[in-house]
Formats: sequence, C-alpha cells, structure tokens
Amino acid sequence: MKSLNSLFLAAALLMASHTVSAQLSTNDQLWNGGLSLFHMDSRTTFQANPSVQHFLSPRFSIGGQLGLNGSTRNGLENILLAPEMRYYLNPEAKGTNWFLSLSSPLEIYENGSLVSKPEFQLQPGLGSITPLNGGLALESNLSFNFRHFGSNSFFEKPRMKFELGFVHLARSNSDSDEASGPRLGRGSWLLGGQLINAEYANFSAIENFSIGIAPSAGYFLTDRLVAGMDLSLTYNYLKTDFTIAETNIHSRTFGLSVNPFLRYYTARPDNKIQPYLELRAGLNYQQIHTETGNADPLQISRSFSAGLGGGVNIFINRNTALELGLNLGVRDGQPQFGFQTGLKFFLNRRK
Repeated sequence: MKSLNSLFLAAALLMASHTVSAQLSTNDQLWNGGLSLFHMDSRTTFQANPSVQHFLSPRFSIGGQLGLNGSTRNGLENILLAPEMRYYLNPEAKGTNWFLSLSSPLEIYENGSLVSKPEFQLQPGLGSITPLNGGLALESNLSFNFRHFGSNSFFEKPRMKFELGFVHLARSNSDSDEASGPRLGRGSWLLGGQLINAEYANFSAIENFSIGIAPSAGYFLTDRLVAGMDLSLTYNYLKTDFTIAETNIHSRTFGLSVNPFLRYYTARPDNKIQPYLELRAGLNYQQIHTETGNADPLQISRSFSAGLGGGVNIFINRNTALELGLNLGVRDGQPQFGFQTGLKFFLNRRK
C-alpha cells in the first residue's frame, strides 16, 4: 500500500510541473487501448482493451472500457464492461486537471460462458490528466475496487490499483496546426506502452501485490530511421493463509523483457499515412520463487526472440497516430506471429 501511495505522489509531483495548456471543453474526448493477436506453438490468443471518455461539459465526462480475451482453441473466454463517469475539479486549469471517477466493472462473460449474476463492483478513484504536446496527454488514476461477496459480507476489503500511461486527448476546438500532418524528423521521439500498472489486494486468506512497467520509446536518428526499445518489467507477490497448511502458497515472480528495434519509415516525413518496416530482437527472463508443498523453490527461464515486421501509422493529428502492425519471427526456435493495433505518440518534431 505504501508503494502505491509513493508512486501516486511521485507521478503527481511530476505532472504538476507541466504548464502546457490543458483547459477542457465540451465534446473533448480521451482515447486509449488497442487490440493484439499472437500465435505460437499452434495456439493463437487475442485480447482487446479499448477505452474512451466523452466530455458532456468541461466538468463531466462519461465512457468506460471494454476488455475481452480468448483464443482460437477456446473461443471467446472473458468479457469485461466497465462504464465510468468522471467529475473534473479544475477544468479551466492550464496545467494538470484533477478528476474524481466512479466505475462499476461487470464481468459478463467468464471462462467461455455468460455470467448469469455478475458480481457487483464499485470502483471510485482519483486521477489526473496532464497534456504534454498536441494530442498527447499523461493520465494517472488511483482507484479502490469494492466487490460484493455473498450475503454474509456486502463488501470485502478493497483492491487498490494505480495506473499511469499515455492517452490521446481529442480536442473539439483543435486549431489547424494541431490537426495538420506529422512532422517527423531527426530528434523526434516515438512513444507508447503502459508506464505503470500496479495493484494490491489483501482479503480473506490471500494477499497479492503486482506491478508492471512497460514503456516503449524510439528516437529518430534520421528523418526516417528510428532506433528504440520496448521494455517490460514485472513483479508479483502472492501469499495465502488457508486452514490446511500444505495448500498455502508464498511466491515471488520477477520478469524482464528487453526488445530493441530498428524501424524505417518509407513515406515523406509530412505524410499522414506512414508505412514502415521493422527489425526487432528480444531477451526474456523470468524467475519464480515458491515456498509450498513439493514445488521446486526456484524456477528460472530464459528465451531469445528475433523477427521482422511492418505496418502503418495513420496520423489522427500532428502528434498521435493509429498504428497497425504485423510481426513474424522465432522464439527459441519456434515460429511466432503477431498483430497489434493501438495508439502511438510523437514528440519534438521538426518544424
């Protein structure tokens, strides 16, 4: 819990230092999320998590998130609907905009079948939006998830969740300069990924803490050539305390994935449609330490991947693009295939 509070405070101090104009208006929108498909070892999995917020007024927005995942083997496995409304405390501010949020996630499809009585959940939160450049904004949200667990207890202890990442702020009154085409060039930056996703739960006989940091960044060496890296760092702590001691688990899992890439854009730097070719490699490491039963107390796995791909960035405005990408490669000798779509952001472009 202290770790989450420290993360939230650090993010708040960082965002408070920005002075980019952030005044919110009716019909503004916030977009985030994407879709991915991955194939390896005769198994194809897919997931999607688009989210949107629409401003009914400068102080009030409604929207939510759709989450789904599945595989070609099992079909659609899970669907989560999370309607959300927000109240903005200082929409006229020129820096960080703070908001109160209330969401009610509903797991309507679970383990391949419809849920007849979805578990009731309430998720209040406190967050902020800090515009950085054009349509790029940094969003943080600290929320508490209360769940209904039967007639004996209306609510268990809440789960705490903190998220920090990039979103697209679509202005209803954007000027012609912001809506113009891209300005790719040497010294520009390509950004994406989820900066922080942390969660803590402690209820009944289970305590769990997890955190993931997964930024993606690339630097334009020339007007068309980008060198960058996708980084993923994860940690998970799980402890159970059941009546039967032999069933208890005390585990810590650490994961690290480093994926450098080279990307080459084939179109002129000012085109709104930017096809690209890409080479990438990956080093993956996982360590699991478990204290339970007869399990091996320490398990370590390593893998290497390499591949090539291509895709296109379709620019929504000067700083934000919808990316469609396709990747082919091998991982420890096994062929793999991937497709993904989502938002990418571009900074410090040449004028």
